[in-house]
Amino acid sequence: GSVLIRTRHLAGSGLIQANGARSRCSGCSTALGGGGGGRIAILHVDHAFAGTVEALGGVNNFGTPSGKNGTVFWAREQAITVGTPIQIEAQPLVHYGFRLDWPGGDPEVVRVRLVVQSATGDWTLRGAQGEPASQQNANWTGIPVATGADAVFEMLLPLDHAGAWYLDVFNASFDPPSAGDGFTLEVEPVERYVVPAFLGRGGNQGSTSFAIAGAGFEPGMQVAFRTAVGQPLRSFPVSEIDPVSLSLTADLRNLAPELVDVAIIWPDQEEFVLSAAFEITGNPPGKLRITTELPSSVRALRQYTLWVTCANIGASDLPAPLLRIANDDNIAMRMSTADPFVRGEMYAVAIREIPPYDVIPPGTSVRFRVQFIPEGGSHHETVFRVETLTAEGREIDWEQTKLASHPAGLSDPAWDAIWANSRERMWNSTEDFATRMREDAVYLAQRQNGTPLLARLLGLELAAAADATGAIAPRCARVDLTGTTDAPELAFVRYATDALFSRYESGTLGFGWTHSYDYRLYRVGTDRIRLSLPGRFARRFYLSPLGTWQPFRGDHGRLEETAEGYALHDGRQTMRFDADGNLTAIESLNGRQLTLLRDAGRLTQVVHSNGETLTLHYDGDLLESVEDSTGRLTRYAYTAGHLTTVTLPDDTTEHYEYQPDGTAEHALAAVTFP
Repeated sequence: GSVLIRTRHLAGSGLIQANGARSRCSGCSTALGGGGGGRIAILHVDHAFAGTVEALGGVNNFGTPSGKNGTVFWAREQAITVGTPIQIEAQPLVHYGFRLDWPGGDPEVVRVRLVVQSATGDWTLRGAQGEPASQQNANWTGIPVATGADAVFEMLLPLDHAGAWYLDVFNASFDPPSAGDGFTLEVEPVERYVVPAFLGRGGNQGSTSFAIAGAGFEPGMQVAFRTAVGQPLRSFPVSEIDPVSLSLTADLRNLAPELVDVAIIWPDQEEFVLSAAFEITGNPPGKLRITTELPSSVRALRQYTLWVTCANIGASDLPAPLLRIANDDNIAMRMSTADPFVRGEMYAVAIREIPPYDVIPPGTSVRFRVQFIPEGGSHHETVFRVETLTAEGREIDWEQTKLASHPAGLSDPAWDAIWANSRERMWNSTEDFATRMREDAVYLAQRQNGTPLLARLLGLELAAAADATGAIAPRCARVDLTGTTDAPELAFVRYATDALFSRYESGTLGFGWTHSYDYRLYRVGTDRIRLSLPGRFARRFYLSPLGTWQPFRGDHGRLEETAEGYALHDGRQTMRFDADGNLTAIESLNGRQLTLLRDAGRLTQVVHSNGETLTLHYDGDLLESVEDSTGRLTRYAYTAGHLTTVTLPDDTTEHYEYQPDGTAEHALAAVTFP
């Protein structure tokens, strides 16, 4: 378990404990381990506690300690204000927490400066907004600007709104403290400023990306490399700016190996020079090393995590690699809790969370997780394979890819049009495709929606090709007939969207139109279901390893298989489908329902439980009219497969015109209402 204590003063004695449990198998002949220790966090200002705090691993059935020890987290917390230094006589292995309350007003950047007076230890400075900073929860990390007995760290915080900012100082030393050990912490406002830190190294056989911490940066800035005597070497434009840093990519090709000064230059030519801040080397270019971490043993049908790390051990930037992740047992995997578990291979782009997003600079790495659910029995070994897609210049078989990617329920003409648009964006080769995927990954990362999952990036491309990247809303919605308003409401409503995948579809209302009962469920393979909605947008469900249907991200519906087919529960109503995926009924919580009657799969009548009806009449494949139980009639007329007039029960007429050709073919061009 976990224990959290938050107090100003902790005194007395006794025992604070979160130990692991003892193995329960007292009669077993072999040693079976005890449980792992828990977590204890004690947040305080000062303490004189003389008792014991422990989170020990449990003992096995023979009484021998075997469980993994937990963690004990001591953290001192006190207030700090801008301009008032705090001096602390520090103890090792104690987290010193500080809270900076900012009242709001104009955005401001402050410099947090930690000056250490200690000959030993491994010091860290971290910052977080809204909750205490820790190794797992830190938005900012202190940068060392001086080392040795009087080490100095600096960290810039962007105070852009009212709230609490938390600082954490920690010395990971097991040595007893010496007289005078401690630190000074100070928070000061800064305007134009650059943290005076060493920026890194890069090889002269390629380009190297890096960031510079500072404040007051603005568009049009330049970064220049100079020799130790001030001779200009090369200048570079800045690619990214935020309130506390700038990023750039430096082309170091053909520059001689040496230690150089770095000048950060504002548009008005004011500059800040960092002496001997970057080293140009003659080392080899970027080189990728992939490592994985996963549990040594697992249990079937439980969730575990495989960590994949892509490190650049060379001296120049590496483009974010495209990876293939597979396992020999075809078990279900996913990369995010918001994504479904899927079987088969997964593809990823090793994208960074900070600029530059699409490259791995020298000495840095990208780490992401893959969750999986094993299914084998005892002593079964599961092998994972992680490999790069390295066939630069190799042509992609787009026709085969097109056939394999054809969404269920989408007509050939609609898919042809979407695919043609996507080909224009993604070109032909694996290398070009990888470049486009990196660009899409950067686009999402810049909007705090980054993902390594290639399927989501490809989905973004296909959505753009289908003109469907905006809100899921119809371009036009018209109510043709209404009956009772008692839930579920009886009404016939038409929808038209400009999304390419909808306007290229020809249904019972012609190109681009659907109606309020146009629901169709498609089984995709053995573990996917696609529910086509009015407007031809879709909801998707996947079959979990536990045998239940789960919705994709943002969907809270509950889908289950029934004796008749499927049932989708959405809180206030249940939609029922037959084994072919046709909608058969809509049931409300009040006990009323709509029953949908069909002839050879085509909808002919909608019947409310109160006896009211909507009856649909057809002329060939197209809907000719809709009639309610009182005899009111709405009529439809078509030209070249397009719905052109709708005559309502009061004999008023709506007129529709369409784009005849080009990229907007079948899109609504004009609507005339009575």
